[in-house]
Amino acid sequence: MSLGVAFALDAEQAAELLALGDDESRDEWLQDLEEEVDDAGWFQYDKAWDELHRCLGDGQLLIQDGPPRAHAVFGSQPLMEDEDAAVFAGYLPAAEVPAVAASLRQVEKSWLREHFDTLSRTDYCGASLDDEGFEYVWDCLEGLRDFYARLVDRGAAMVFTVAG
Repeated sequence: MSLGVAFALDAEQAAELLALGDDESRDEWLQDLEEEVDDAGWFQYDKAWDELHRCLGDGQLLIQDGPPRAHAVFGSQPLMEDEDAAVFAGYLPAAEVPAVAASLRQVEKSWLREHFDTLSRTDYCGASLDDEGFEYVWDCLEGLRDFYARLVDRGAAMVFTVAG
């Protein structure tokens, strides 16, 4: 499984990214961003992005409608038009970040565990769904909360990327 990474985007960066006309130019732009971002401007999910996204949403591996927490990992808008592209990227506008941050603060460990335990009933086929796997996902959620607090402080948007 590939590593997922989220980046903070200021208003100028967000406008620049959204103005790009095709997947190839967006992919190149995101690769350049990875080289420019400061330590507070990114969050690495490592491999827990899949489980965390599914737990916070409806169990499916796609951008979802639903409560703000369902947008915490993938965002609320796809950035790549080709569903078979080697890179997946999703975007969350700065205006939506505070609601997502607030929803993440409300997620309790028992709630996440309950949703984690249901992953075996989905098309999930990743890491082990044991206690160690859950603790890994819980630790990731705690780091994600910190990242979203930084996004709120900066008034930033978020972009998530993972190579296929």
